Amino acid sequence: MKSRRADATGYEPIYRGKELVGYVTSGGYGHCVQKSLAMGYVASSLGDTCEALTVTLFGVPCAARLVPRALIDPQGLRLRS
Repeated sequence: MKSRRADATGYEPIYRGKELVGYVTSGGYGHCVQKSLAMGYVASSLGDTCEALTVTLFGVPCAARLVPRALIDPQGLRLRS
């Protein structure tokens, strides 16, 4: 998500254009990736696309996108570098 003032905490609506496609279940700042992250449920019709979405935080729409895979380092390579 592109938010500089606040991170999602849960129950924020997720929109594709003007269509409500889901809700945030949790969120926070991802220190390893230095980005605001949110997890949520979206309509299965969106699939695994990296489509542009909007999450409304405190009445302000924030750009967001689906990420097809986790933004973590599963092998721990960054931790060991």
